[in-house]
Amino acid sequence: MRKTFRRKFGCEFEFSTHFDEVAKILPQIIRSVYHKPLYYIKKDNYNSINNTKWNLKMDASTECELNSPVSHISDLPNIEKVLKKLKAKNLSITQNDGMHIHIQANDIDYDKIVSAWIKMEKIIINCFPKHRRNNITYCERLTPLKKNVKISDYYLDSRSKASAHHCCISGSSIKMRKTVEFRLCESTLDFNIVKNWILFYMYFLEYAKENDAIQNVCENTYFKNISEIIYNLNIHNDEVEKFITNRYKQFHGK
Repeated sequence: MRKTFRRKFGCEFEFSTHFDEVAKILPQIIRSVYHKPLYYIKKDNYNSINNTKWNLKMDASTECELNSPVSHISDLPNIEKVLKKLKAKNLSITQNDGMHIHIQANDIDYDKIVSAWIKMEKIIINCFPKHRRNNITYCERLTPLKKNVKISDYYLDSRSKASAHHCCISGSSIKMRKTVEFRLCESTLDFNIVKNWILFYMYFLEYAKENDAIQNVCENTYFKNISEIIYNLNIHNDEVEKFITNRYKQFHGK
């Protein structure tokens, strides 16, 4: 396994289908994939940490949220099976719903993560539908909309924003879960979307780890296009490269 993909991760899937309806179908789906009751269902919006099972709970912004167990890349085949079976149930997903990815990042300096992200946010945010990239309530962007603003002019403000929960990239879970949370994606049961965002963010974190935060801030240089991001993140995976390029083409300016 490549070093890039060794980080643990977890996914959160929000649905507009009522909690009770999802609770009815989830046990059978999980048992059919894992052959054991690898699920926990509680009609509450409790804060789950280090999940060893699939957790279904209430959500403040929609009807319910399903959290995956803490996983490794080798767990993706089973995640794919669960998502396919859920998708076959025609669960309701609306613009109220998001998909969040937590990735282990306790070995990376927080300043490196923030400074690396703001170099690419103006481009990467266009890889998401308008209702997500303009959502200032649950996934607020770190960078200002103004043009020709230097990174050094707003870095401290961006760093403060990123420590909150409801930003597009959140460091609020670093102490408790040892993860960074990526919150921009629309909710989905499409495994291809889920897998490729997980891999992309792992590439991003490796880039951030090797990056010089002070140099980023002082240089005041942003990535100019999606190709430059792919090159600098050293993405040598044809599927991920094609995925991120197509997402940019699909949503940019729409």
